[in-house]
Amino acid sequence: SSPALVALPCFKMAEQEQITLLGQDATELPNRPKQGCLKAAYLRGLAVAPALIVVVVMASCLIMVQRGFFRIPAAAISEDDGHRVATVPTSRFTSLASTSVSTLHDNDTQPGDCPALSVLGTGAEFGAPQPSDSCKASNGLCKEVKKPVMESIEVFDAELGITVTRRYAILVPESACNPKPGESAPLLLWFHGQTGDSISEANVFARSSGLRSCSLEHGWISVFPMGLGLADDAEALGVPVPAPSSKGKKALRKASGPPVTDMGTGWNVGVAGDSSTCLTELDQSSFPQPIKPTEYSCYPSCQAKGQCGRCNWSTCHDDIAFVKTLLKHLQQKYCIDRSRIYLGGTSNGGMFAHYVSQAIPGVFAAMSPLYGLPLLGYGAGKHGEIFRHRAMNIETAILAFHDRQDRIIPLHGGLSPMEGWGWYYTPLNEVMSHWATVHDCDQEPVDITHIVKASCPHIPTAASCHEHLNCRTRRRVLFCTYDGQHGSIPENQFFGCASVWFLNQFRRTSPVILDD
Repeated sequence: SSPALVALPCFKMAEQEQITLLGQDATELPNRPKQGCLKAAYLRGLAVAPALIVVVVMASCLIMVQRGFFRIPAAAISEDDGHRVATVPTSRFTSLASTSVSTLHDNDTQPGDCPALSVLGTGAEFGAPQPSDSCKASNGLCKEVKKPVMESIEVFDAELGITVTRRYAILVPESACNPKPGESAPLLLWFHGQTGDSISEANVFARSSGLRSCSLEHGWISVFPMGLGLADDAEALGVPVPAPSSKGKKALRKASGPPVTDMGTGWNVGVAGDSSTCLTELDQSSFPQPIKPTEYSCYPSCQAKGQCGRCNWSTCHDDIAFVKTLLKHLQQKYCIDRSRIYLGGTSNGGMFAHYVSQAIPGVFAAMSPLYGLPLLGYGAGKHGEIFRHRAMNIETAILAFHDRQDRIIPLHGGLSPMEGWGWYYTPLNEVMSHWATVHDCDQEPVDITHIVKASCPHIPTAASCHEHLNCRTRRRVLFCTYDGQHGSIPENQFFGCASVWFLNQFRRTSPVILDD
């Protein structure tokens, strides 16, 4: 058969354009529409004249250069009204980073993109602010940071017995350095996805999603911690980094022992060594046709801790210790309201946000993960931490976002259908049900899209939001879904608007202690 023809969108611009590329495999695109502003079709037996190929490729490249895009996103499809979007990532690992990009300008916020002060809650009904000690007197350390800069701290990993340099990017509004009497700044921790990095998360994802502009507009300090990769892991342990093989693959399989493959920067979500969380060679007999087992890697830190497993993909460094140390450091440097610490993340970063909320209860007022779900068996924590620590978790609200056509981390959980990416995930509705139980809410969620739209009128047409109502804790349990594939974000900067609108409603009532 001849090569496939797949229509790919450059990105959503003022006027839609298409690029038709040759040689892309579209067989995995589900429910392909017959028409729409973006189309994807798999054509077999089509003879394409060489001249036509040259014209198409040259025209495509010209459009990309004119638009300023030098990197083509994954294949996508949609209907005329924007429904039924689906993409096939060009790289499984790249797709876990924040790859959704829009044209970025110095002024990338339009009027009305962020929630107005009139609809923005402050959590005052839950108690008083809890200013950090640095609010008492200026320590001269706080400086406005309009563009993200990298900073570092030293973190002791007790299990490995070593001190590791960890990095993070930060954005600080001017109001946080010169607060009015009695005021202190909310703090947001946002974690990037697999293979991501802090600066890109702040410059690309946070800007294109609206999270950056809305959080700064309302006086938040935003921090983007950096995960560790194979090179970081090896350097921290003082072992050589596996060299690329002659075939150019970033892997080295030793004659004996587990494979050591560079699977990019990521986060340790506490599942290392658990070989039941992914599709392995032993599972293949359960399927009617052969399915490629999950690729995996056992980083040096996992070998040192004896936590190698068939489903490993990240380091085994203590990322929870990193978060704890970072929070202590930030409250010493900035005037932070400890009752209003929020967290979230994309993909693996969203998974980590769930894990952090389980591992460090009693700290976060609310969370907002985006297309990130716990692995199957960890939806409430490895040992049911969400319920075990209910007394502290009842002060943490949650708003989760997820794309409906996700083939990396499926909305409805279960086995990821992406070949070679066979991890099992907890369904979103199950995760939300856990939190509804914690807050003693109605178990059946209801559609509140109209309520969210009142605060964020630019909500995409196909997006919808549901809430578990009547929570006795007076907190809220919401989730919003939208059409898109893994790595895509809601249009019109809706994510940033809705997240800031939601998170800013809450603060913790009980004292938040960050010094333990």
